[in-house]
Amino acid sequence: MGNMFQRARSGSRFEMIAAAWGALPPAIALMALSPFSDAVIFSGSLLAFFAGGFLAGIRATRARVVHGAAAALLGVGVYLCFIALTRAVSLLSSTPEPVSLEPSDPARFAILVVAGVALAAAGAFGAGALLSSSGASRLGG
Repeated sequence: MGNMFQRARSGSRFEMIAAAWGALPPAIALMALSPFSDAVIFSGSLLAFFAGGFLAGIRATRARVVHGAAAALLGVGVYLCFIALTRAVSLLSSTPEPVSLEPSDPARFAILVVAGVALAAAGAFGAGALLSSSGASRLGG
């Protein structure tokens, strides 16, 4: 059994660690920005989606765009699980209602997710382009 921090073996197609690293910025942004206005949520989250895709693309050894898109979807999944967890804690405890982390409009949230996946894929593509151009310049190409 290998070390989980090592890059995936050459036969493996998907690197979960790359997607997990890339999922952190969008998940944190969606949770941290939820009390703010829709404009702040949208702009801040889209920036975080791009950054997460870039991180996933840097970490992945191949199929960078796929890893970027997967990171975005994983980040949204973490956010939705966090909402479910806060609801469960609120139901099981006698504490007052927590700050609502839920999206105010499901249609706008769906648009945010689609745009976020696209921006994460773009960020991963940019990471791949950056890595390939830097590798070519080091080799004199």
